[in-house]
Amino acid sequence: MSDNMDFMAIFGGEGSLDLGSGREDFDALFAEKEPAPQPPEEKAPETTETAQPKEAPAETPEPKEKKEDANVPEEKEPEAPPQPAAAPEKKPAAPKAAAKPSAAPANPFEAAMRQVEEKITEDLAGELLQKPPVFQFSGVTEEITDSKKTFEQLRKEKETDFPELEDGKRVSWTMEYGKITKTIPKPKDSVIHDMKAEIEKSEGFRDMLKKAKDRDFTCKVRPHIAAQSKGIASYKGLFSSLEEMEKAPKVINFVPARDGHVYEIRCMESGRFITRPKEIPELGEVREGFYSNLPLIPFELVQQVIGFFRSCMRDGAETEALVRVYWNRLEERFLLDIPHQKVSKARIFADIPIDPEKEDGLIYYADIHSHNSMAAQFSSIDDADEKGNCLYLVMGRLDQYFPEVSARICNGGTFLPIHPGDVLEGGAKGIPRLVEQPDTTAGRLLPHHGGGRRFHPERGDGGMRFSRNRPVKIVMLGAGGTGGHIAPHLYRLLYALDQENCRFLIVDGDLVEKKNLVRQNFIEADLGENKAKVLAERYSSVFGLETEYIPAYIESEEELKKLVTPRIWKTGQYYSEGKWHDKTLTELVILIGAVDNNKSRSLCHKVFYQMKDLVYIDSGNGEYTGQVVCGVRSGGRTCHKPVGALYPEILDGTDKFPTELSCAEASVSAPQAITANITAACAVVALVYNILVRGETNVQAVSFSTTSVNMRPTIKEKRR
Repeated sequence: MSDNMDFMAIFGGEGSLDLGSGREDFDALFAEKEPAPQPPEEKAPETTETAQPKEAPAETPEPKEKKEDANVPEEKEPEAPPQPAAAPEKKPAAPKAAAKPSAAPANPFEAAMRQVEEKITEDLAGELLQKPPVFQFSGVTEEITDSKKTFEQLRKEKETDFPELEDGKRVSWTMEYGKITKTIPKPKDSVIHDMKAEIEKSEGFRDMLKKAKDRDFTCKVRPHIAAQSKGIASYKGLFSSLEEMEKAPKVINFVPARDGHVYEIRCMESGRFITRPKEIPELGEVREGFYSNLPLIPFELVQQVIGFFRSCMRDGAETEALVRVYWNRLEERFLLDIPHQKVSKARIFADIPIDPEKEDGLIYYADIHSHNSMAAQFSSIDDADEKGNCLYLVMGRLDQYFPEVSARICNGGTFLPIHPGDVLEGGAKGIPRLVEQPDTTAGRLLPHHGGGRRFHPERGDGGMRFSRNRPVKIVMLGAGGTGGHIAPHLYRLLYALDQENCRFLIVDGDLVEKKNLVRQNFIEADLGENKAKVLAERYSSVFGLETEYIPAYIESEEELKKLVTPRIWKTGQYYSEGKWHDKTLTELVILIGAVDNNKSRSLCHKVFYQMKDLVYIDSGNGEYTGQVVCGVRSGGRTCHKPVGALYPEILDGTDKFPTELSCAEASVSAPQAITANITAACAVVALVYNILVRGETNVQAVSFSTTSVNMRPTIKEKRR
């Protein structure tokens, strides 16, 4: 009986349950539970297991006959057909059978533990309900206390601090609550606190609270930024080959082909459409060209190459030649190598053996060959010879002062022309060049492309005439009150003239001080910087012109003479009086004095008379008046007197150089008005303009007054 009672307790039955002998029909076994009332005589055979089969067919109208049939098992099969009719009546009883396993657990301790766990979960959920969600992005964590704020409102609130959130189309949101992460489909309509409450009510959230060991949960609201240009839509595909595309084609596909082009292939139901795209926004921008990892080939080496090429044109023999350029890894400098070669007027046969030791220490950088007096154009022979991945240059018109220069690269058999200034010193790069010490050999020889101005002073009636086709070097001493206003106008003038063959050197050792901001061409950001450096960097970068500067004072004749000594180029040869003579061209130097002390003017005056050819323009002014004087030396003769000759009082020895002044003396300066500085600057630029553009000047001096707004020139009278 105790065993039967245990089964009843487990399965929730009201009577005893016999598992039978194994031969009974299970449908019949469960069917006997169908009728709620049971006759008392049927419960009697509870003590024996064999009496149970007699009760199974209790639903049949003839129970007595079924008891007799129970002894004959084989006759039970014919009575089976009536049972399918009873099957529909058993369906309502199915919930009873299913409900039995959901009864209370057998272990009372387990039930008590479950009740405790449910209580803890409820308490924890109550605490989390009071805890506000937090905004997390880029290391920032902030509570969101506004219960009505949407995700879109939060984005607009934070876009000032986080500019990447400005484009709402690229921002998506998630809410992370413990191990539950929910994506927000509609940020504009979704309220942050409502989404948090929705998660807290879910079954998954309650289960998470029960299972979690660490119950310190925070509801985190996080924005996510979609990739801007690198991302690609799901219906687009970038493939490296057609075979790769065939494995997983998209609607829009981009595939490179053998001809070097990228094709857009659209796979539609009607067929494939293939064209060359005008643009592929998903790809980054790539520009063809040559971007060197090494510095520019120095001007001194370029001069050596030109000299070598010209030496191959002597005595009427115009032969081509080849120079190879290497970069020394160890010494970090360029080297020139002239290989063994057989040359002619139209072709070079060079024997360049492979030298492993040389290749290990050197980088093969460029080949430069000459076209003697012919144009600097790459020929079909050059195309056949220059197949390596390398930099190639050709120099032509070597019989002229400025040779022509062309450059190109070869990449996998494809040629691309580049600007010679990208690899040779001489191209205007908009980067000022610091000259630590005056050096007459420093400079950049630029290829002549026509349109240049040559300057050769000639005495004419009423003034000086200058041939407008000669290279020019402009040296300006002083970058303060007047020099600072000369610089931008002079830069603009050179830019308008496209004057490639003009060097501009600014010299000043002074630093920008706060008092200079009143009338000098500087701003607060320039404080503490060298004046020459500021002007050179500012305007060379704006106009893309080459500039040199010296951040020091020039206070010796030797230093100034080096600066104003012109360069001389050999332009060819001519035959006279039974022998050959070199043709030369001399650079014209214009010295602009924008200094504020007479000792510097005295220095310029002394050097002026020592030079064979020099244009010396001096500017000086007081508070409201001033003068600009243009002195000219040509062929060792003074054609226009300098400022020291017109105003000899400036040559007295009482004044000092800037470096000789004490701190107290340096802090005191003569009063000047900005109008006087600007007027003086305009007069200087006008004189330079006449020389560079008109090719002449007959103005010896200009005096001005800003109070009467008057400017009066001194004109050189014409000869009669």
